[in-house]
Amino acid sequence: SSKPTNVQDNSILVEKDTANRFWFDDAFSKSECKAYFTLDEASGNPANHATTGNGFSNGNGINGTNGSSGATQNVTGKFDKCFEFDGGNNKQVNIGTILSGTGDFSISLWINLTSNNTGYPSVVSNYGGSNSNGYQFLLWGANTISFHTTGSAIHGATVMSASAWHHVVVTRTSGVLNLYVNGSSDATAVANTHSIATSLSDAIGAKSDGTAGFNGKIDEVSIWLRGISASEVSKLYNGGTGDTLLEAKGLGKWTLNPTYETLDS
Repeated sequence: SSKPTNVQDNSILVEKDTANRFWFDDAFSKSECKAYFTLDEASGNPANHATTGNGFSNGNGINGTNGSSGATQNVTGKFDKCFEFDGGNNKQVNIGTILSGTGDFSISLWINLTSNNTGYPSVVSNYGGSNSNGYQFLLWGANTISFHTTGSAIHGATVMSASAWHHVVVTRTSGVLNLYVNGSSDATAVANTHSIATSLSDAIGAKSDGTAGFNGKIDEVSIWLRGISASEVSKLYNGGTGDTLLEAKGLGKWTLNPTYETLDS
């Protein structure tokens, strides 16, 4: 008969006839997640929670630093607290160099827009000044989401309403860009092999030089060196309820446990 589903993570199943042991894994894969900023800090610089203690096997450990004037902290967020930006200069959170080169990546975050976002503000970017080799994950006309690198841009179609939380994701997988808004595909299949420069650090809430500031709230930022799947995006969105990376469930599968201890009676 089929193995049970919807059981507790890390459960063990032992087959009576074969004595094979199976382990149930329902954890959301954090593989290649290099940065995870909950932005729950009431003051000071935000921590990168992609640590081994939180179940991230290979995070990069770079914490954030606030811009010269800083975002407003200790604001009610999608989950717990968040950072609120007012569209001004030097409000960004600098998070070091995380994305570079031509490889796969994903950026995921929740945003809550004010009604007066203008000037193509960036939500996550390493573009600044005369650097033409960076990237921008930004708002486009009529509050749609977009992603730009040198020689390539992809524009979403969903118009996001003000004063509401929206989950936005960009992925690059084998050179193909995908945008997601609120758990659903918003634009896809733009070939992109641009090599992202390492000359400027990534930033949350504006370009890395502090210009093109976002006006609104940002919460739960994660950056990955792999293209997360449509299923994983959907699980993070979770029908609008949303899950943090520490709460999100995986695909729920049984795997044969190749080694285990035999306890003496």
